[in-house]
Amino acid sequence: PKTAAVHLPPGVVSAGRVVDGENLRKALRELRANVSLGEAPCHVVATLETPAVYSQIFSVPVVAPDRLSEAVELNLRMISPMSMEHVYADAERVGAGASGETEYLGAFLERAIADEFNAALRDAGFVLVALEFTGLSVARLISTLGAGYAQSESYLVLRVSAGGLELLILRNGNLHFDHFSPWGE
Repeated sequence: PKTAAVHLPPGVVSAGRVVDGENLRKALRELRANVSLGEAPCHVVATLETPAVYSQIFSVPVVAPDRLSEAVELNLRMISPMSMEHVYADAERVGAGASGETEYLGAFLERAIADEFNAALRDAGFVLVALEFTGLSVARLISTLGAGYAQSESYLVLRVSAGGLELLILRNGNLHFDHFSPWGE
C-alpha cells in the first residue's frame, strides 16, 4: 500500500460533518497527487470520526438461512435512530448467543454526511470502497495486529484523539460497543 498525508485546515470538518467542502476537496486532491498513481483508480476505505454514527448490537433468532438477510434488515429498521430513508445502515456478524441466536453489530450514518464525503472523494479522484467509523477501524486493527491481544478476552479501549474521546468494548475480537464524545461536549 502507498501512504501519504496532508494537513486539513481547522474547521473543514466539524463533529463529523463537512463544513468547508471546497477546502476538503482541495486537501483530497493534494493527497491524491501525493499518492502518485497517475490516472489509475485509487480505491480507498475511508474512516470517519463522527458522533453521527450510531451503532448497536442486536440478536437474530435462529431462522432458515434463506430468511436471515430479511431478519437482519427487519432488526436494522427497528433499531434505526431515524427513518431508513435518511440513513445508510449495515450489519456485521459479531458472535453467537447462548441459545443459538446470532449477534450482529448494526451501524447507521446519515445519508447526507456519507454522500458529502463520497462526493468530495470522487471529485478528488478516489473510489470509495467502504466507509466505516473509527471505532470499527480501531477494533479491526487491535484484533489483527494487537501485541498480546487474546481474542477470547474482553477489552475496554479508550481512544484519545484531537477530535475527542472514544470508548470501545471488544469481545471475542469484535466491536460490541462504541461511543465517541467530541471535546466540545
